[in-house]
Amino acid sequence: MTAKDRKNNSSIPTLVCFALTALLLTVIQAPMNMGYLAWFALVPFIVACKKNTPTKPLILISFFTAAVYWIANLYWIAYVTET
Repeated sequence: MTAKDRKNNSSIPTLVCFALTALLLTVIQAPMNMGYLAWFALVPFIVACKKNTPTKPLILISFFTAAVYWIANLYWIAYVTET
C-alpha cells in the first residue's frame, strides 16, 4: 500500500467522525432535547483531529461539517417561531 492509498483511506474515517459530530450536535438542540449528548458530541471531532490528517483537508472538512450542522439546525427556527 502506497502513501497515497493510505492518505485516501484515512479521509473516510475522518469524514465519518465529522458527520457523527454534526449529527450529535444537531440532536442536542430543541425539539429533540437530548442535551445529555452534548458531553459526547465533540469526541468524534477530537478523534478525527488527532489523526495524521493534513491541515488543509482538515480545515475544509471542518468547514463543510459546520455548514451541514448549521443548515440542519435551520428547522429549529421554524419550530420555535411557529405562530
